[in-house]
Amino acid sequence: MDFYRSLLNETYFNNTISQYLFFFVCIVIGIISGKIVYYIFKGQLRKLATKSETKLDDYLIDIFEEPIFLLLIAMGVWVGKFCLTLNILAEKFFGNIIFVLFSMTVTWLVIRLIDMLVKHYIDPLVAKSESKLDDQILPIISKSTKTIVSIQGVNPNNLTIRSVNFGPFSLDVEIVYWITDMANWKSITHEVNMSVKRNLDNAGIEMAFPTETHYVINQNSS
Repeated sequence: MDFYRSLLNETYFNNTISQYLFFFVCIVIGIISGKIVYYIFKGQLRKLATKSETKLDDYLIDIFEEPIFLLLIAMGVWVGKFCLTLNILAEKFFGNIIFVLFSMTVTWLVIRLIDMLVKHYIDPLVAKSESKLDDQILPIISKSTKTIVSIQGVNPNNLTIRSVNFGPFSLDVEIVYWITDMANWKSITHEVNMSVKRNLDNAGIEMAFPTETHYVINQNSS
């Protein structure tokens, strides 16, 4: 017994083996909890949703059932961090890991929400319209939105894409987003612009080339 007690009290990098064990136990609990919640969403909640008249609860289950697994893993890492004695660098390292996990979860949720809105609400409205413009613009906006929210340094909770004006040669679209990493704002802006350009190219939509037709009338001619 004393052997195991002394073994658990062995210290490596300012932490005992027992502290490392508690840390990994928290992560394992997060994974197991994620699996349990996932199967609850997949089984029990989905069965209840099929009995309701509205489809909204089905859509919400589709959105949350997989990202919730990653969220609980992130929470396991966050709780486990308190079991360790960390220096400044290690604290920053774990903080970055937790931030990335939570950011991935939020981004995943936003992308799935966009897919749900487009598939079940916007697409049916577009199908009823006679214009072909919305059929071309909608996929671009949808893909650009999902691409932008997945770019590191862009806050996925504050993103707006909307048409604002008919220009002389264009339909002007405004993209508003918050940058969380201001030290690299130029690189992030470049990546956002290039992602929009790639989506336009993939859809076969070219930038409008300004053209004007001028008619000259000779008033002196008979």
